[in-house]
Amino acid sequence: MRSVLTVIGIMLLSETMVFPATEKIPNTQDLARMEARAAQASAENRLFAYAELIHISTDLVVTQMQAGDEEQASVTLECVRTYASKADVQAAKNTRKLKNMEKLLEHSEFRLRELQMGAPLDIRPLLEKALKQVTEVQSALLLRIFER
Repeated sequence: MRSVLTVIGIMLLSETMVFPATEKIPNTQDLARMEARAAQASAENRLFAYAELIHISTDLVVTQMQAGDEEQASVTLECVRTYASKADVQAAKNTRKLKNMEKLLEHSEFRLRELQMGAPLDIRPLLEKALKQVTEVQSALLLRIFER
């Protein structure tokens, strides 16, 4: 009984921790501005910008799913896949930034896996594709970190 209450408490806490009350939930305009900046950034900074976009978009997907907006969550998941495909890990050189990027992607992967457990059947294939792409970028980033 005690463990069940602990699990329920953790689940409720994790739902409220996606975007704290003081943090602004990004909208599509914010994401579009960030995407434009990422496209214009240098190769090394571009990777970090796309890692941030993946992270923010993943948290936005969680928020949309919790609100019951599956259609918008599907669109945002497609954005996550697009950002993951644009992340060129080979261009990265700064080890400190690589570790920060890896943490962002690790959190995104965790949130997508968490979301996958309770997602409706119609959104699961898209969620699995996005998760696979984020995992591939994270794995490539880890290889890049440890090859140094």
